[in-house]
Amino acid sequence: MVGSENVNLEAIAEQPSSVACAAICERERPLGLLCLMRTSVAIALRNLAANRLRTALTMLGIAIGVGAVVSIVALSAGAEARMLDMIRALGPNTITFWASADSNDDKQSFRNSLTLPDLNFMSTQGEVDSATAEIERSVLINYQGAHGRGTLDGVNKEYFRVRGLRFVGGRGFDDDDIAKHSQVAVLSEKAQRQLFGPYGDAIGKIIAIQDVPVRVVGVVEEKRGMFSDPTAINVWMPFTAATTRIIGSGPPDRIIVRIKEGYRSDDAEARLSRALTKRHGRQDFATFNANSFAKLFNRTQHIMSILMVAVAITTLGVGGIGVMNMMLVSVNERTREIGIRVAVGARRSDILQQFLTEAVFLCVSGGLIGLILSIGISGFVSWIAEDWRMLHSSLTAATAFGSSTLIGVFFGLLPARRAAGLDPIDALACA
Repeated sequence: MVGSENVNLEAIAEQPSSVACAAICERERPLGLLCLMRTSVAIALRNLAANRLRTALTMLGIAIGVGAVVSIVALSAGAEARMLDMIRALGPNTITFWASADSNDDKQSFRNSLTLPDLNFMSTQGEVDSATAEIERSVLINYQGAHGRGTLDGVNKEYFRVRGLRFVGGRGFDDDDIAKHSQVAVLSEKAQRQLFGPYGDAIGKIIAIQDVPVRVVGVVEEKRGMFSDPTAINVWMPFTAATTRIIGSGPPDRIIVRIKEGYRSDDAEARLSRALTKRHGRQDFATFNANSFAKLFNRTQHIMSILMVAVAITTLGVGGIGVMNMMLVSVNERTREIGIRVAVGARRSDILQQFLTEAVFLCVSGGLIGLILSIGISGFVSWIAEDWRMLHSSLTAATAFGSSTLIGVFFGLLPARRAAGLDPIDALACA
């Protein structure tokens, strides 16, 4: 019996050291499972290192799949957050009315379809919390040599409540400002930075809007609108002052109402539209409901996210097929090793474990590279587009990484079972 063992060990010693180590662990199984696991990892690393290019290309397939899943989800989340921020900039629970016309109406009639009496009428409706008229023009703004093209909005005193804008300094407009056509203005934070520098204070200063002197009385937080120019300077004046001092008389471009808490915006939009249509004798206006748009966008975004994730998962599956192909080739190349291990006492489960270890190691390594790749893509996107951000989620990253591990088990199982099913005599004969 001792002689037989010596013969087996001499035969094993002629094989690669990893095979010999595995055979010893299998013969001395009582030494523990740890030895066998350590040996499986060592053999896996040795065999993967022996085919570096093939291993690298296979890992790359998994890395692209994992990176695509994480990046697409992060990009989708970032796009959703950005769009929702833009919708919120329109104001909480707001409905916008603006002049519209049928093809049979003349252009001038629909331009005058919304009036200040309409604003007063809607302000008295039960579901309306606050309302404002708005007229908008592009103007030139300057202060002691600092100048820029900006957007001047003539508004009522309720405008900042309707839009949900928070003052970071100063005040808004009061009844005296409206009644006396006071040449006062409220700036956005960006306008204050551009005209007065990063640490300048605009409150109380006199700026020129189209060469008309205007005193700054307030500064509000920056809040980008859906259709606003990100490079423009935002300035607000009382509607009366803007139309008489700078813009010229004219009807409002739009009327915006904020709906009270507890009222459904869809129902309020329908009722206000009916009331305004009855008042005008026809529907010569259009509406925009921020809440309805947000719901529609969320549904569309959800569908698009599912489609994009499906494409990314398909990419990950293609990477898994690459792993299966590599492992099948590896089984064919290592029939002699498999035959020797079985001949010296390895169980089929040990062979199965060995090849599964290699497949899982490939996918786990590829998954880690994919996560790093996704972080790199996020940084690149932020670098080329400052206003765009990718929102990474630890849950998404963990799910994608876990999926790569499952891919290794799933696509490595067939080659591993094929290796475990080899007959040792046939394997040694083929070798």
